[in-house]
Amino acid sequence: MISRIEENSNMSAIPVTKASSIQERLHNARFMKEINPFYLRALNKDLDDLENVEPDISFALRGLLLAYQGDLESLKYWNKAIALNSSAEHYYNFGVCCNVLGDHIQALSHFRSALELSKTNTGILHLLRSTFSNFYAYDESKIIVETLNRLEKKSYPFYEDKIFAKFFGSNSQLMLEFGLGTLSVISKHIPFKWILHKEDGLIEDRHYSINIVKCLNNDDVERVAECNAELSEFIVDFEEKHELNLENLYITCEATE
Repeated sequence: MISRIEENSNMSAIPVTKASSIQERLHNARFMKEINPFYLRALNKDLDDLENVEPDISFALRGLLLAYQGDLESLKYWNKAIALNSSAEHYYNFGVCCNVLGDHIQALSHFRSALELSKTNTGILHLLRSTFSNFYAYDESKIIVETLNRLEKKSYPFYEDKIFAKFFGSNSQLMLEFGLGTLSVISKHIPFKWILHKEDGLIEDRHYSINIVKCLNNDDVERVAECNAELSEFIVDFEEKHELNLENLYITCEATE
């Protein structure tokens, strides 16, 4: 997550520097069940060297590495990076790491900070566009689409508008609560670093949101199936609790190699 700004990676917004080779190796580490000790030692050595030149980026990359390992020490390094450089890029990536670690409330806070600092930064705005969509964060998504349309003189689609009115009675807080609930269910079964991207679609009056999950073995595939079962239960319970009609709203995960 530290970028070249990669579409659908959900992971990156730090400008290209001499740290780019470290970033490439971190991208590979993301998809390792366990990071090889020699690989890890070499990464840490290079991060130590980078700290003498670009300390905030070194701290950010180390925070990313630790998040991929599920280590809460990641937060300490992100706080160091933010203290040195409170950029939109750092806040965005801090949010991604919080998502990876399963703290979606804190992630949302950092993404909002990134949005506040990205009034004209279209690269970050495009990353945040998909990010806030994952949260079903209507208010932030609307701001981003309107800002991008103005800055780039385009007309980007805003499909959340239909979801907002049709499923959630034009209640943005309720819609956000739903989004946070789905993220919580998913993270119980699937580490977020394994989610490659999300695909949204509309067929007639049915809205589909599919999280594409990288799976390495049958156990991973079983976890995806378990996740889908709990997502279905969550949607039914949320529908009943808030007296909504979510019959045509489908949130699922799909395994891929």
